[in-house]
Amino acid sequence: MNPPVTRQIRVRCSAAHAFKVFTSRMDQWWPPRHRPFAGQGARVAVEPRVGGRFYATNAAGEVWEYGRVLRWEPPDCLSYAWFLGTSAELPTEVTVTFSPQGDETLVEVVHRESQSLGGAWPEKAVIYRRSWQAVMDAFAAQIEAGDTP
Repeated sequence: MNPPVTRQIRVRCSAAHAFKVFTSRMDQWWPPRHRPFAGQGARVAVEPRVGGRFYATNAAGEVWEYGRVLRWEPPDCLSYAWFLGTSAELPTEVTVTFSPQGDETLVEVVHRESQSLGGAWPEKAVIYRRSWQAVMDAFAAQIEAGDTP
């Protein structure tokens, strides 16, 4: 297996608050360019349970599921199968951890290939690395803007 894509940031809030903003306020900060139905008034959400959907809904009410929750452990960890760039049959896996560090929280994303991707991971990893940079920067900006508990 190839090395995963990783991204770490520190945010000035508790792990519980970071987890809540990441999971229940996703629609407020997830970059529009990184949503299915981009430009169609897409809203993004994650259902808060194992087996829950990670999905987008456009203004017409169409739903695009692009992930499934594998672990739901607030405020420490969220893990999900990720279908974007692959498919529901060949998902990659994303794990997001929230670790208290004094008055801050270290948020780490680890995006792993699936065994069924064959040799495509190195090319996809380049795209995922850029995407996670934009997504995590937007998340940190939401926290820094004073998103309150």
